[in-house]
Amino acid sequence: MGMSADFRRRLLGAIFLGISAVMLVLGLTVLKGRLHREALVYYWLACFVFVTLAMIVALLDFRAVRIKSRAEQKELIEKTLREMGRQRDAEAKDGKREG
Repeated sequence: MGMSADFRRRLLGAIFLGISAVMLVLGLTVLKGRLHREALVYYWLACFVFVTLAMIVALLDFRAVRIKSRAEQKELIEKTLREMGRQRDAEAKDGKREG
């Protein structure tokens, strides 16, 4: 049983966000006095990369939801117009039978 693209995208975003949150907490507490110079820069750069990846995944998810919503809206409009056409045709047939 495969995962849907929406689920995978949201899971990936949650993972990136979770990693960045853990890095933030560790960087401000446990590792605060232990990281020096280059290690400190690389650590916070890695944290920034994970935050950026989470934002990119969120934007991709927003785009996918918007595209899916537009497609569903278009399908609903087309379905409604077809149903209205059927009702109009049915009413026209009923009018001919009576007349």
